[in-house]
Amino acid sequence: MTINTLYNKEMAYFETDTFFCAYLLSLSNIGQTIPLEWLLLSNGRDAQSTSERRMAEEEVEKIIHHTKRIFINNVDSYASTCIAKFLSACVVGASLVETDEPEVEEGEERLSKDDHPKVKDGTFQIVGTIANKNERRPSYVLDEYFQLKREELLERLMECDIIIYNITEDADQMDEASWAISALHAEMARFSQPKMFILISTVMTWALSKPVDADDPEIPFTEEDYRRRRAHPNFKEHINVEKHVVKMGKTKSSLLSTYVVASGVQYGMGEQVFHFFFKTSWLGDLPKVPIFGEGTNVIPTIHINDLAGVIQNVIDHKPKPHYLVAVDDSKTTIDDIVKTIADVVGPGKTKRVPKEDAFLTRDLRQMDIDALFVNLRIEAVYLKESFNIHWVCESGLIDNIDRVVEEYKQTRGLLPIRVCIMGPPAVGKSTVAERICKHYKLHHIRLKETITETLAHLESIVRMEDGETEAEDSATSSELLETLKENMDQNGGRLDDQYVIRIMRDKLKSKLCRNQGFVLDSFPKTYEQAKDLFYADDDEPEDMRSKIPPFNKKIIPGLSKLENTYVCTMNVNTKPSSPRHSGHHYFIVVTELTLSFEIFQNTLSSVLFSSRKTPEPKYCVRDCVSPLEIKVVLLCCVLSVLEFVFSLDSSDAFLKNRVLNLPESLVEGTSYSQEQFLRRLARFRESNVEDETVLNYFEELDIHPEHIEITSSDDQEYLVVTERIIKSVGKPKNYGPTSQELEEEERRSADRRLRTEAQKRADTERRETEEAQQRAARWEEWVSLRGGV
Repeated sequence: MTINTLYNKEMAYFETDTFFCAYLLSLSNIGQTIPLEWLLLSNGRDAQSTSERRMAEEEVEKIIHHTKRIFINNVDSYASTCIAKFLSACVVGASLVETDEPEVEEGEERLSKDDHPKVKDGTFQIVGTIANKNERRPSYVLDEYFQLKREELLERLMECDIIIYNITEDADQMDEASWAISALHAEMARFSQPKMFILISTVMTWALSKPVDADDPEIPFTEEDYRRRRAHPNFKEHINVEKHVVKMGKTKSSLLSTYVVASGVQYGMGEQVFHFFFKTSWLGDLPKVPIFGEGTNVIPTIHINDLAGVIQNVIDHKPKPHYLVAVDDSKTTIDDIVKTIADVVGPGKTKRVPKEDAFLTRDLRQMDIDALFVNLRIEAVYLKESFNIHWVCESGLIDNIDRVVEEYKQTRGLLPIRVCIMGPPAVGKSTVAERICKHYKLHHIRLKETITETLAHLESIVRMEDGETEAEDSATSSELLETLKENMDQNGGRLDDQYVIRIMRDKLKSKLCRNQGFVLDSFPKTYEQAKDLFYADDDEPEDMRSKIPPFNKKIIPGLSKLENTYVCTMNVNTKPSSPRHSGHHYFIVVTELTLSFEIFQNTLSSVLFSSRKTPEPKYCVRDCVSPLEIKVVLLCCVLSVLEFVFSLDSSDAFLKNRVLNLPESLVEGTSYSQEQFLRRLARFRESNVEDETVLNYFEELDIHPEHIEITSSDDQEYLVVTERIIKSVGKPKNYGPTSQELEEEERRSADRRLRTEAQKRADTERRETEEAQQRAARWEEWVSLRGGV
């Protein structure tokens, strides 16, 4: 059996019993039989008997249901997209089966990416409306409708078994949802089979509810209190739609059953309400992430895939209560949430700002602001007692922040780009680096500036008043500052390599560099510097080395904190228990969360330092099952921070001529004076003739530097070189320009256009004046010649 046979299968079930393994396999539409022994042996168990397998297969036939068609409104919006993805991979009736393993891989696409996806037998078919016309339909959506008239929309609804309306994101959808349930109710006589209508609403319809116990306001609400709920002023229409949906389901529930699911504030899979805090922390534009108001209000929350799991259970279980609450177990304040996000994603610092500032923040919608200020304690008792939900984040956002952050980065495509630009002095490295940084929004890392910045930062910590910083941090900073200054005094203003490496390494480990990436400008300069920069010394005891994951936990916090997770290394030619060794190192990562291969690939490739001194082979994948979702991932990984290395070069004559032609104002007080430049150039050439050069170091890691020869001085802005590098690096993996940046760029473009037009007019006027003068001169000359005749 080839590994491709397992495409799109949920590997998390490998540790379940024989019955459920067989159940899973029977759901695949692969056209061949998969030996059950293969799966059981992959988990270290013996193959089950033929009779047990036959019993399992018989049970499977009893459970599998026919495919059902689900309509979801605005299937291209945040919540509806996640719910559609989740349900498209679910089997009808699957939540009725008790199991301790995850039902599906949350948030990951498992269907073919063809334009016309094939629906597996027994899984839900997803159709829905879209708010914006896309060029290509998502693989998890069977059909999508754009701007249908209501008569046409009703016919599409009549074709579906389950109709889901999400009114948590777009207030305009409330009117359509109310119309849809009324129209379906009026057409019940035409139903060929029963239908279900599910309204996804919000706990904001409970925002102003009076406490259950006036003497103890911390007693939480439950679904049983839904008749006492009082809505936030901006959500009164929501509660009216809720009541209307419940009412429509009481007429003839055997034909049309209706449910309202009051969702907590949603998070995960790229974020929506909390996106402002993630983005602010990620970009690092502000030194401190704002917390609006006092921050003491408790916000009921739920991971978007847990909400999808609730919807799946409603469909399968058809519960008696028509009103359900969907929240996780957390009772956290917005203050705790923002501080956690800032600490894991960004600078780790927050500050309280006036509540009114939220209304001045462009990235926050009114619905988001209302949700951020809600103060509500509510519990989802019914779904806890009656539903079979495989929770993603049952304990809330804070306890699962590493997972949520990883989802945020992967969903939004926020991956660091790490570049190194090398070359002789005056070849244009810094100019090119600045352009690359501007294009990709990366951080320009230069040795001199980084050292200056570090010293200034240490001095600021030492100067801080009592209470502004920890005493231990202040003492450590003071000691380090004194050591650095003393070393510089002893070396004529320079630092020894050990301190240079420490400073540069700390810079590369900073949140901003880990988030967006960077361009290393002219560093490292030697083979030894490169080796020391990218590989940390092994300070661990010998008996601990085989037990400690060889990655920096600060860089990959998710792997080190996942429940039931371990990481070990093995040599391809030795037993897994082997201690330190040379050659290819393989990571075996086992986790209950069953992340996709792509997430593992991107996560492990972000490793910065190894616990080994010797370099390892380049990051690659050996016999992996990309893009399968797998329980056990076998990866070969180089522990290197760089992805791209560019070596700019030119002849000595060209470089000397370039420096000689520089304006005196640019040369004065810099290292481009003739004597200094020639000395630097000679030093560079001398250090790059031996076998152990910086470029050799990268070659050994199979990170092949791209050599770019500069031979023309016509391209003063280095546009050709920049375009070549951009072509090699590829598309940006960061946020695009903000609305303010777009406006500023539009203003600059308009200014440039006006200046160009003004220059053209001036040139035209000048040319016309010159031509008129020339004509007048020729006329006078002609007249004088005529007069002479």
